Amino acid sequence: MTLLQLALDFIDSAAAVELLARVGPAVDLVEAGTPLIKREGISALARLRQAAPDKLLVADLKTVDTGAHEAELAFDADADITTVLGCASDATVRAVMAVAMDRGRQVVADLIGVSNKRERARELARLGVDYIGVHTGTDEQAEGADLLSNLALVRVEVATPLVVAGGISLDNIDAVLALDPAIVVVGSHITSAADPVAAAHAFRAAIDRQRAGPAGERKQMNKTTFQQIVRTILDENRTVLGQVDESAVATLLEQLRAAPRVFVLGSGRSGLVARMFATRLMHLGIATYVIGETTTPPIQPDDLLLAFSGSGETAVTYLLAEKGVRTGARLIAITADAESRLARAATLTIALATPHKSGATMDASSFQYGGSLFEQSLFLLCEGVVLQAMCAWNANSAALWARHANLE
Repeated sequence: MTLLQLALDFIDSAAAVELLARVGPAVDLVEAGTPLIKREGISALARLRQAAPDKLLVADLKTVDTGAHEAELAFDADADITTVLGCASDATVRAVMAVAMDRGRQVVADLIGVSNKRERARELARLGVDYIGVHTGTDEQAEGADLLSNLALVRVEVATPLVVAGGISLDNIDAVLALDPAIVVVGSHITSAADPVAAAHAFRAAIDRQRAGPAGERKQMNKTTFQQIVRTILDENRTVLGQVDESAVATLLEQLRAAPRVFVLGSGRSGLVARMFATRLMHLGIATYVIGETTTPPIQPDDLLLAFSGSGETAVTYLLAEKGVRTGARLIAITADAESRLARAATLTIALATPHKSGATMDASSFQYGGSLFEQSLFLLCEGVVLQAMCAWNANSAALWARHANLE
């Protein structure tokens, strides 16, 4: 599921802020381009963040040395993603990544200027960067470098999500999207267009068509290698989890810590994720029970009930959740449908923007079968909550391991 990034390069921050007010709804990420940062300094990031608080913010620093220092500059200015040059040393790439991991942010390694893009892409993938940038620079384009050839070359080499930039226009966007990048970066074809708003929405429409396929039908898995399939699964989960409400997760953490006891509830594969989450909550020292187990005690007022259901309409899950609410327990629902019966019964709902099951088919927004995307993103959400709890509560691995089962 491809995202649209707006590159703000040959523009000052005042004009960029004005432009964002008009085109912001069409884009997913906002980039403070290298020329903008060189002109105005790192403070340009703060102005863009204030103008687009709901967008992912990219600092295109193109770091080539002093990796930790420059990464700290970007993330201190509230960037979500920073860039390091692919031609930088492995030591620099690792330094940028270390700061990003510590801050919970991400790194793009940009292949601009790299002569052997195939080999370096493999090396960067082994280093574990979040994205590899296939960037055909302005000067390279002037000498005839081909964006699509570069993208196709790297696409077959790595499973790492790709960010593609340089010369993307409405004339070639469909061909670019056919090569399945995670992010497409568009600059002057929006910022210098006669009508930037219309241009931005035209790129948005192209991406939405690519997601939906003809007549809004579910896409076919038209993938030929295992790595392509894995990349699709990872990209879809990145998109879903990138839309999770941080404040809702913070509230969940507060209620998990405050609850006398926690009960988890789910059916089918969602129920299996619920059981895994219950295990980790127990490791965190929280008294946790799985609804339906013979050793589960009666739920009481002030207990916390977590109910997992993709549709929010699974009969047994809803009925048991509603019964728990009648006892005075607080219900938190995690579902794909924020308007479902389960969500309406909850005091807090965390919505995962995944498609609903409908018999053997899905809607147009996922390549995957059944409720797979919901169940995958549900598991990753729970894992993220556990890690965030460990950090917030100063719970180290040794403390969790002390509660690990020893009869196994």
